[in-house]
Amino acid sequence: AYDVVLVVYDANGCTDTAFATYQSTDVVRLTVPNAFTPNGDGLNDDFLPIISNSDQVKYYRFEVYNRWGQLVFESSKTGEGWDGKYKGKLVQFGTYTWKVSYDVVDQDSMKANGHVTLLR
Repeated sequence: AYDVVLVVYDANGCTDTAFATYQSTDVVRLTVPNAFTPNGDGLNDDFLPIISNSDQVKYYRFEVYNRWGQLVFESSKTGEGWDGKYKGKLVQFGTYTWKVSYDVVDQDSMKANGHVTLLR
């Protein structure tokens, strides 16, 4: 459960506050970074979606595409990230599109997509 607080200010400096508790029933959560730096320094070198409770995932697919829609990385293993290389060579810096799909025991199939920026 998460406690959420919203404080609103109007033009006259008056405030109002609302409180709510958010309860999540998700067994598995997907968290995806929006940038990575594959420069070999040992920090943030791989682009890796993080799945909580990955032992509950029965199917997983992670794909990364370049700006022309070409598949540059794919994996079916949770915990396996993209090192920023395609055919053994580091790709250009820039923005790439990612897709993740997975099935969770006793839940519906999940799909997510977005963009990641490869920085140098």
